[in-house]
Amino acid sequence: MNWRRFLPFLVLLAAAAFMRWGDGQLDVDDAFITYRYAENLATGQGFVYNAGERLLGTSTPLYTLLLAGCHWLGVATLTTSAILNLLASLAVVWLTMQLTWRLSGSLGAALLAAAFLLTQGAFMRYSMAGMETPLYTGLILLTFWAVLQERYHWAALLAGATATMRLDGVAVGGALFLAYLLHQRRLPWPALGIYAITLLPWALFALLYFGSPIPHSMVAKQGHLKVYGHSRYWIWETLFTNQYGAPTTLLAMLPIGLLRVFRRNGLAQGWTTIVIWLVAYLVAYTLVGIDFYEWYAVPAYPVLAIFVGIGLHTLWAALADWLSDQRWPRLAGYVSAAMILYWFIAYGQYVYASVTSFQGYLTNVEGPRNRAGQWLQAHTAPDATVYAGAIGHIGYYANRYLFDGAGLVTLPEQLQSARPDYYAVDGWVPDSPDCGLFKEFLPPAGADNPPMLISACHQTPLAEIGGLSLTYMRIGQQVRKPNRYWTTLD
Repeated sequence: MNWRRFLPFLVLLAAAAFMRWGDGQLDVDDAFITYRYAENLATGQGFVYNAGERLLGTSTPLYTLLLAGCHWLGVATLTTSAILNLLASLAVVWLTMQLTWRLSGSLGAALLAAAFLLTQGAFMRYSMAGMETPLYTGLILLTFWAVLQERYHWAALLAGATATMRLDGVAVGGALFLAYLLHQRRLPWPALGIYAITLLPWALFALLYFGSPIPHSMVAKQGHLKVYGHSRYWIWETLFTNQYGAPTTLLAMLPIGLLRVFRRNGLAQGWTTIVIWLVAYLVAYTLVGIDFYEWYAVPAYPVLAIFVGIGLHTLWAALADWLSDQRWPRLAGYVSAAMILYWFIAYGQYVYASVTSFQGYLTNVEGPRNRAGQWLQAHTAPDATVYAGAIGHIGYYANRYLFDGAGLVTLPEQLQSARPDYYAVDGWVPDSPDCGLFKEFLPPAGADNPPMLISACHQTPLAEIGGLSLTYMRIGQQVRKPNRYWTTLD
């Protein structure tokens, strides 16, 4: 029995344990926006965030439908999300290994690709964060696998599902058909038909129901780039520089991996589809100008892992051959293993720090938002209205009408005229001894400004209100400066 064939399964078991270890106590805030859409749909209120308002504020229709279907069947949304995230993340690791093995013919390269992927902080942080990211990434890789198998009808179906999972998935279909045209000098009309039929139901529904299949949240995030002054090239900086603390040493293996695949496969349609997609994806994010949201970079990591794994294995094999020629065959294995161990120690230290830091963020930032939502649900009238800058946890648990300061589910004209009963705003309180706890602001008796909930410890103050540095208030909305008075929120 060849024990080597069981190594990918052992990697998968290790990945599952690693992901369970990295799973934080809470999901990220944006996931709860989709959860609220899904539960409203499942309970008959429609595909809406606020009752009666047909505004597409989630960027992941297919994920919303999956969650809604499971909720309708009686499965808790957070349970469904956790299961889907884990299974999809493991599928991404598995497909990364299989694609690498297929392109290189080397199990060693496949294992190195998986190791590289599992030491990428962004991939690990969002493997169990509640977002659609693992499912979306898995569909992309599954499409590439179908292309390598020359099953273009299946590839078209999967590409259509990818675009329904998230709008930027159209880049997968574009890469698929462009690569086919370049290699075959014709278009695959049956596959194009399957792709169109897969996309058509959602596109027609969104056009009739919302007025457009383009998520309003995408338009809002384009505005965020201008407001917060982030770099338009953030996705390139995230992936290819150490600006955010990630080691970049092994990225030097990318050109070696690409050259190795070219020498082995020529300009074959399968791997050129993958490269075309990667370039199109990164260029599209640069041109469209979506603000920095790290999970948008995650789908690129498996592709980078494929070529880094192949490049690293190629270098390893070349070094082993050279040392063997010098009559030092035993030394080849030791030197190669030492090099790889040295590289991955640096990456391992980084991913450990990255994941534990993210867990702290979930506890200290998302935790207060979660508690604020539960407080609002317990202490406010069912018809109360709430203004929030980060609406995920607050909106899901409060189950009240939400004015969204970030504009994902609220139109600008609504924000300008909003008169909410409560504010729930992330804030930074200088020298606060209980940083990270929500506080309830009680205005003086007779004042007409509403109570305010403040989440402490945000790091980027944007405006001063009543001595508090608050985020998410750059919407031109006039907010009275209340006197400062605090009580602990139970």
